Amino acid sequence: MRTIMHPKNLLVLCVALFVAGCAQQRLTKADKAFDRMAYAEAACNYEKVMARSDDRGVAVRLATSYARQNEPEKAADWFAYADRVAPLTGDDALAYGRVLQNLGRSGFAADQFAKVLSERPEDAVVRELGLAIATRDAFYEDTTLFTVRPVE
Repeated sequence: MRTIMHPKNLLVLCVALFVAGCAQQRLTKADKAFDRMAYAEAACNYEKVMARSDDRGVAVRLATSYARQNEPEKAADWFAYADRVAPLTGDDALAYGRVLQNLGRSGFAADQFAKVLSERPEDAVVRELGLAIATRDAFYEDTTLFTVRPVE
């Protein structure tokens, strides 16, 4: 028995395949831009990919693109999205912690640094970043003991 596909169904199938192909092409274009360190172009393309899919890896690369463009608010939003999908680990958690530290969210940054430190206890950079957050308040502790007056 032979079945013939209805023309409307065939059209819908062709459009779906075309859209999927365009999304894959945009992702390839974004990855190439990211590798060339053209982070603005990569972020633009990754945004368009994320509008159609929920890929955690793309969200991390988008967040990294924004972080490298010095747009920490957008980077933090995309890192948070990726962290909700699946907890960040390793270098991704470290990058997220640095973005949070840059935004002044020290408590959340310390959580990310603690995650990385539990995975890599020998990492001196992460240990120092965690220590910097822990001793940050002590740095400002005695500032009220002094008064600055102009010298004549």
